[in-house]
Amino acid sequence: MLKKPTYEELLKQNVELSNELKQLKLENTSDQKKCEEIQLEVLKADLKLTHLNTALDNLNTYVYIKDMNGRYLYANKKCLTLFNCSAHELSSLSDADFFPPTTCDQIKIIESEVINYGKDTENEVDTTDHNGNRKVYWEIKTPIYDDKHQNKVIGLCGVSTDITYRKIAEESIKENQLQLKHLNATKDKIFSIIAHDLRSPFNHIIGFSELMLENSTNKDHSQDSDCIKIINSTAKNTLNLLDNLLNWAYTETGKLSYRPENINITNIITQVVDFKTSIAQAKNITITYNAVQDIEFYTDSNLLKTVLRNLISNAIKFTNPNGSINITALQKDKFLEIAVIDTGVGMSTEHMTDLFNLTTHKSQPGTEGEKGSGLGLILCKEFVEKMHGTLWVESVVNKGSTFKFSLPI
Repeated sequence: MLKKPTYEELLKQNVELSNELKQLKLENTSDQKKCEEIQLEVLKADLKLTHLNTALDNLNTYVYIKDMNGRYLYANKKCLTLFNCSAHELSSLSDADFFPPTTCDQIKIIESEVINYGKDTENEVDTTDHNGNRKVYWEIKTPIYDDKHQNKVIGLCGVSTDITYRKIAEESIKENQLQLKHLNATKDKIFSIIAHDLRSPFNHIIGFSELMLENSTNKDHSQDSDCIKIINSTAKNTLNLLDNLLNWAYTETGKLSYRPENINITNIITQVVDFKTSIAQAKNITITYNAVQDIEFYTDSNLLKTVLRNLISNAIKFTNPNGSINITALQKDKFLEIAVIDTGVGMSTEHMTDLFNLTTHKSQPGTEGEKGSGLGLILCKEFVEKMHGTLWVESVVNKGSTFKFSLPI
């Protein structure tokens, strides 16, 4: 027969049961808090993952993750659009489903360095899409390591950017540069031919026509003499134009050299005047140069001769028959001032403003219909500045013009 517990025993058991109940409640409360904390962490992780996916899907580049065997584990929205598949379909596909065999072989070689050696790689992949259109991608790939074993590679992450248009533009620029180089070489060849092969015949024409002029003066053949003068002056004018074209080309290409030397201004002016005398005689124009000072100075003789030839040619062109041209050279302080003064048609202020601008200057016919390119005066300004000097003009309509330039001695 069971013995009934006493009141004290029952009271004791009740206290023990109450304590056990309190302990169970405490443990249950603690587990519940832990559970809530875990749920909160999971929620935060899901939120971060959602934000990360949203950010990756809105990138204007292709982002993907592959395993050790080259299978796709993840691809952002832009990448899935390129592959024309869903995220679920992606796991069963490989590069062979998207790219030609040659591109797949190239990708395998690149990714083997990432997987086997843990290298970061940057490569340009030139391939084609499903329609056969050329596509060029700049790819950056980096290894993914195991969290527990930091030295163990478990996959790779890739970021690819479509650089097709930039690549085509770069290739087009390179091709244009090659064509430009070829055209420049052709141009240089043409100028070389002009400078050497074309100038020689002109020198022969000028030389023989001057010889004929000398012989004709001893005979009564005035008509022949006039024709020979025209031949001679035309040849010299054409040669002058040819020289201007060559010099202008050299200035435009930056090949014009400045080679100063000690020269005598009287000798230089005399040489140029002698060269231009026959052209002036064709219009019965007299050219005079009275050397007031015998000045030696340091400059480029070829550039100086070109400037003088063009200024004198310009004066002859715009001076009426029976007119005159006077040349002066004076030292003023540390500068030599040279002037070519004619009694020609002169020009207006408006005309003088555009005189040295190739784009706005319009070449006017001479007093006997002579034509010109307009390059002569522009070359004069550029050459004088090359010699560290200054060129300017003074003119009055129907009274003549004076072109002056000063050079440092």
